[in-house]
Amino acid sequence: MSTDTRPPTTLDKRTRAPAAVWLALTGALTLWASAFVGIRSALHDFTPGPMALLRFTIASLGLLALWLVSTRLRRERLRLPARRDIPLLLLCALLLIVVYNLGVNFGEQTVSPGTASFLVGQVPVFSIMLAAAILRERVAVVGWVGAGAALVNNRRARAARA
Repeated sequence: MSTDTRPPTTLDKRTRAPAAVWLALTGALTLWASAFVGIRSALHDFTPGPMALLRFTIASLGLLALWLVSTRLRRERLRLPARRDIPLLLLCALLLIVVYNLGVNFGEQTVSPGTASFLVGQVPVFSIMLAAAILRERVAVVGWVGAGAALVNNRRARAARA
């Protein structure tokens, strides 16, 4: 039995993320970063509403397949959300998925993909500021440093594109 009560460090082999996690993160970041250019390209053939519907129909079918496969592999019963949670889930889906994506799709009709990615990149910065100002949340120093780094990096990236 170990007497070491310190929390494990990121260099501890027991807490390192598997390669599959890093591969999934790399794939997600690559797809997210290229989405703005893909949206702009697709807007030549689709209007914003049907394009959002098509994107999320494909994503939903893919996630449904992943859910079915993963529950079968783990031999778990498929669980649906509790009935009382469904209205909140639908509200979150409407606000966080539908409104955001329609806004990006409509916005990219008039702004460049770089500008769209810059504006979306500001969301975490404004989230911290609004949480502190409106909700009176206490933001740790590391949160403010991260927001500042994001703001500087986004501005630097925007200047490089100009």
